[in-house]
Amino acid sequence: MDSPKFILGFSTLAQMLGEDIVGQPIENERHNPENGDGLQMTTKGLMVWRKADNWTAFTDGYHTWINGPFGLQQRLNTELFDWEIRPRFEVKGVIDELLQAPWNALETRTLANIHFIVVHWDGGAPIPEGYDPLEYYKREAYYHIQKDWSWAEPGVQGGRSLMYHEKISRDGNVWITRPAEHVCWAAVNANYNGYMLCVDSTDGQPASRPQLATLPKRLDALRERFGLPRLAVYGHGEMTWAGNNTSCPGPELLELVKKYRNG
Repeated sequence: MDSPKFILGFSTLAQMLGEDIVGQPIENERHNPENGDGLQMTTKGLMVWRKADNWTAFTDGYHTWINGPFGLQQRLNTELFDWEIRPRFEVKGVIDELLQAPWNALETRTLANIHFIVVHWDGGAPIPEGYDPLEYYKREAYYHIQKDWSWAEPGVQGGRSLMYHEKISRDGNVWITRPAEHVCWAAVNANYNGYMLCVDSTDGQPASRPQLATLPKRLDALRERFGLPRLAVYGHGEMTWAGNNTSCPGPELLELVKKYRNG
């Protein structure tokens, strides 16, 4: 009978940690029938593949090492990382609660006209700690109504309302702020065929771990809704070919978007 061995993600993690920490496998991988997790006992602990979040971990009964969304991390068994304890994000529609300006023609398009998903950040003053997202978006809608948007859409001055279709707050929840059929003036030469998603972050205040965990899942949902490939997802500042020249959405989000687009 062949000796037990590590394969796939368990093999990768075992090489990252080394035999001094992991030991040797004493069984081949098996699966928990209740949750589908992969398990494998070693001479020094337990390997675990978590089906719920697709991360691989090893525990010696006191420490846990996880090869997760931020690379290899270590914590005590009694602790959890922020991205582990964040509940599944909620999608909250707040369109009717945001100020709508009576001026400017309300331009619309069909969902079939959406060819890009464009990721933004706020890029202004830091978002207050412990803020109420809805109250923040109400103030932001008022600011956008008064703003000169001619840089994004020639001849346009003053926004209709908050000029993104949705926001991701720092707790990782999603807020629908404009119908997808509305044209938002948020990116040069991409307004009529772009869906605008903005993450509550700015220069010196990068996206939170819950936001970084939510964004790929939200992009999956939006691509399915609009029938788009990964190659249709861009950071705002990447769209130089369309005439955009900006640091938005910041280096951290831009790196995540590029990795997402490349699969």
